Amino acid sequence: MDTEKAYVWRLQNFMIGEHILRPCPENPTHVKACAISACGNFAVLGTAGGWIERFNLQSGISRGSYVDTPKGSAHDGESAAERAIRETWEEAGVEVEVISPFAQLDIPLIGQTYVIFLAKLKKPQFSPGPESSECCLLELDDIPFDSLAFSSIFVTLNLICSK
Repeated sequence: MDTEKAYVWRLQNFMIGEHILRPCPENPTHVKACAISACGNFAVLGTAGGWIERFNLQSGISRGSYVDTPKGSAHDGESAAERAIRETWEEAGVEVEVISPFAQLDIPLIGQTYVIFLAKLKKPQFSPGPESSECCLLELDDIPFDSLAFSSIFVTLNLICSK
């Protein structure tokens, strides 16, 4: 491998995603090696200049223009609704008020359960957090369904559209 960027692919939730990993601008040397963690969430690039860079393939920062929703692991004693409020703030800088649970998606293949809530914005302000490269509000018709990060988001959006 001797390139300015590395291409990695991974299959998750029956969707294949291409990720273009570029070393930081301060390190303009070619990529010489690329390794992906067994869980598929992290990649490490080794460059000709001796730099080693780690990428989080789940975050928007390294995944390019994939569309995702806020989500994350619970903190001790935190309810699912509290987690949704915290993750929405951390990832999109949005203050929300949970209205009600909307759906629960069980994904036994990866041992995860997603609890989806309906919520309303407290303020019409948002900004990407450290785990996101950008954030925006979209009309349902403007959602790029071919660029969704995970199939669970596709299922959730279809449920919302059918209501």
